[in-house]
Amino acid sequence: MLKRYLLLTEKINNDWYPTFGELQEFLRRHDLDISGRTLQRDIRHIRNEYGIEIEYDRRHRGYRINREKSLDVNGFLRFMGLVRTADILTESLRDGRGAIRNLDFDSVHMFSGKEHIRDLLQAIRDRRIVGITHQKFDRDEPTNVTLRPYLLREYQYRWYLVGIPEGESEPKNYGLDRIHRLDVLPETFERTREAYVREKFAHTVGVTFSAGDPVAVTVRCTELTGKYLLSLPIHNSQEIVDRSGEWWTVRYHVVPNFEFEQKLLMHLYQLEVVEPAWFREAFARRVREAAKVYDE
Repeated sequence: MLKRYLLLTEKINNDWYPTFGELQEFLRRHDLDISGRTLQRDIRHIRNEYGIEIEYDRRHRGYRINREKSLDVNGFLRFMGLVRTADILTESLRDGRGAIRNLDFDSVHMFSGKEHIRDLLQAIRDRRIVGITHQKFDRDEPTNVTLRPYLLREYQYRWYLVGIPEGESEPKNYGLDRIHRLDVLPETFERTREAYVREKFAHTVGVTFSAGDPVAVTVRCTELTGKYLLSLPIHNSQEIVDRSGEWWTVRYHVVPNFEFEQKLLMHLYQLEVVEPAWFREAFARRVREAAKVYDE
């Protein structure tokens, strides 16, 4: 069932208004031969359960995703992709040690804190206040925090709890790998700040919040770097403005923060910031600092 949901959403998201028959044929090619009634039920379930508004467009006589009415299309596709990948890996593990030998994972670090995910998802769904004991990297002693949980966010192999601490109004994030204790309390709360929290993250790379409104950041990069960014975007707002020559122009709509800057610095001499001027100057200064450290 989850495989069908993923394939349907990807097909409608990537293709130009696929028809009902084309959706059925697409699933059939993936060994999923279902009736028209089941297909209609799947579309309704994706809409009702996951907030992905799949609509029939009479003008184009096919289906499309209404992104304005949908909750988070990219997040849904990523989540379903992870589920599908896990399913494939599970099937592969039936081959025993041969499958393990053929897999080479990127990080040697085994993510800790995953045992909290189920309880936190339940608390977020039920609007339950949670109490945690959290250890910051820059502090010797852990701190106890009571907060309203709003969402879990994954970034670079780690998961973070995003919530608003008791007595505060701004969201903060807490790495699950540094949560030593988790208590789901009986008290509930109203999710009056949910839209605000999601808006914060909509224009943020990573998990570090920066003050200010989102701005248009334009960069120039080599064709090779442009192809890399095209295959692995830094942010959902990434737009390839021009790729007609040796240098490509790429634009983002973000609140520049530490993680965004670090992503750009990965390409160092292959990329330069064009605008806004204040960020161009700050980025150029960081490039000079990085070059100085490298030379030393």
